[in-house]
Amino acid sequence: MKKALFCIDVTNNKKNLDEEGREFITREVDGFIKNQVNDISKEVDSNKQIDVLGKPLYLIKNLTQYFTIVIGSLVVFGSINTPLPEMYSNAPIIFYILPFFLVTWLVTAYISKKKIKAREEYVESNHLEERIDALVETVENELNIPNTAIQMDFIAFRYAVKNDEIKFRPKGLTTSIALHKKGYVENGTLCLADSSAVYSIPLSEITSIIKINKIIATNNWNKEDGPKSAVYKEFKLKVNQFGMVMSKPYYEVMILHGQNNYSLYVPKYEIRKFSELVGKEFVE
Repeated sequence: MKKALFCIDVTNNKKNLDEEGREFITREVDGFIKNQVNDISKEVDSNKQIDVLGKPLYLIKNLTQYFTIVIGSLVVFGSINTPLPEMYSNAPIIFYILPFFLVTWLVTAYISKKKIKAREEYVESNHLEERIDALVETVENELNIPNTAIQMDFIAFRYAVKNDEIKFRPKGLTTSIALHKKGYVENGTLCLADSSAVYSIPLSEITSIIKINKIIATNNWNKEDGPKSAVYKEFKLKVNQFGMVMSKPYYEVMILHGQNNYSLYVPKYEIRKFSELVGKEFVE
């Protein structure tokens, strides 16, 4: 049977929320720590909403900024050869929509700035970062995650199996997300750890790495350096008007586990680290 590791199969149940791959779990945190992780995750998610305009406002902010700059430039450069009164008589609508775009851009930018400031104040006053760091240390000790573990992102999404092929089944604007894991090899096994469990995949079950020459869009970014920073410049990542990170290609790691054919999806900015870790070659 075809399955996608860390993804959600909605082939037979569109309301399914369970990730595939529990059969790979070899270690889990206890219930008390898991509850702590869930509580602080909810707090982080709630805090994120403070500085997020939301996709509609985010789009409005970017579009009004773009049109303000474009139309403003046309007016400025046009006035060099054509007097403003004449420009107004020829195209009066420009002089009405330009202030509208300018004011809308400034208002949404102001709201965004205020929310970012509110988020920073919340983080500082509630010692959120210190609490997260302490909990991460507790989880890593509980799961025996070595200090040499490599931080990596993997791609997760909703899917359905059709004709033995995995088909994306987006929900709203969310096509896929980047899942943060820590990876290391232990006794011939690839271990991928998160805040609740360690997934162990025998290296002998990893059969190949296939290049998928298509664009993948993830709704989030887990790295400290941004996708457009110098660190990731070589990967030519793009960010669209909704804040999604676009990349091409991405990679499918084939895993034969018992009677199941699992696929693990790796973004191109992580594939070198993953390839070196598991000792499998890939095509750029």
